[in-house]
Amino acid sequence: MENSDVNKILDLFFQKDYSEFYEYYNLDWKKNKWLRISNFSEFNFVEEIINKDLKKVNEFYEVGDFITFLIYNEGDFFGNHVDGPSYSSNKSNTVLTGGYLLNTDFKGGDFIIENKKLSTGIGELFLFGRNDWHEVKEVTSGIRYSLHFAINENKPKGLI
Repeated sequence: MENSDVNKILDLFFQKDYSEFYEYYNLDWKKNKWLRISNFSEFNFVEEIINKDLKKVNEFYEVGDFITFLIYNEGDFFGNHVDGPSYSSNKSNTVLTGGYLLNTDFKGGDFIIENKKLSTGIGELFLFGRNDWHEVKEVTSGIRYSLHFAINENKPKGLI
């Protein structure tokens, strides 16, 4: 994803108050806010950007049905968990989870996959297995923004 794409996503997000559409989580194992931007037509371009990046990895990969904009304020976190095989259907096969970090002007909030800190830049696609343990450590200062989504593998019938 280009820096201009990241800026466009953040600019759109800040132009409108989406707070009435947030999913708020304040549980023992996660505290953050989710906005399913795939529900808003002004963010339709994001799916195309993700799919373009995914095709560079595997021609059969495409983003799943939802794209989530995650917001971590100071004190927010997402405990260690796996995504599992959810979202598979007869028309799609969910094989990975993916995402992009959208900013770095926060402290804490490290993304850990299988006990290793993820080191990607803003707008750099990252992928991991649906059964890989992962977490976002507590944000200690600032606000962390990221995108997360399921990745389907849609091979034509007959291909192995």
